[in-house]
Amino acid sequence: MKVKEIDKILLQKVRDEISHCLEPLGEKHGIELKLGSCNYSFDNFTMKLEGSLVGDDGVVLTKEAVDFKKYAHWHGLVPEDLGKSFVHTNVVYTITGLKTRAKKYPIIIEDNKGRRRAIAAGSAKMLLKQEKTAPASQ
Repeated sequence: MKVKEIDKILLQKVRDEISHCLEPLGEKHGIELKLGSCNYSFDNFTMKLEGSLVGDDGVVLTKEAVDFKKYAHWHGLVPEDLGKSFVHTNVVYTITGLKTRAKKYPIIIEDNKGRRRAIAAGSAKMLLKQEKTAPASQ
């Protein structure tokens, strides 16, 4: 099939196929590989490839994760909070990193479907504290 023009639908198919190929390659080398942003026009496209080490604890050492370990104290958190989970609105979120240049929403969290968002540091502290004091479910 000869492609006449690059569009969003084609790029989604290509992204899915490339992502599928990146998983075994990353496992082979002990790193996580994933595709980042994509820019395109009608005749070409560029995709960013991101690679990160995986720590001994299984946490992917992205730039944001490394920054969290270095600078968590700026926001009243501790490096050990990286990878901790909490429940908010019946969704489980995990702290995955810190955006050092973000003033309002520096803490990066990810839900169990892999969707990422940023929240305020105060919110993260409150939600982690609630998780620690929540009664055990029976």
